[in-house]
Amino acid sequence: MEVLRAKVKVVARMNRIFKTLRSNQEEILAIKKMTPDNKLPLYTLMGGSNAIHAEWQKFHTQKISDYKNEGFPTNSRRLSTKTMNKLNMS
Repeated sequence: MEVLRAKVKVVARMNRIFKTLRSNQEEILAIKKMTPDNKLPLYTLMGGSNAIHAEWQKFHTQKISDYKNEGFPTNSRRLSTKTMNKLNMS
């Protein structure tokens, strides 16, 4: 009887995971694109829609905060002439 209960729990869990995948497909793809190994963080699907939304929000806020740091200073006086020439050529 315990084996049957365990199997039913596994099937129910998988059903919940597939439902989460179908309903949050766009956010899952966005999260996968943002991770270095193109995989979802562990147990994100197990948390359901709320965990996926929280994970996507975390990546999105980090992307916004890092946007300012990714720029290259084109107007800096400290740039070497070699770097300035390369910038002007492209």
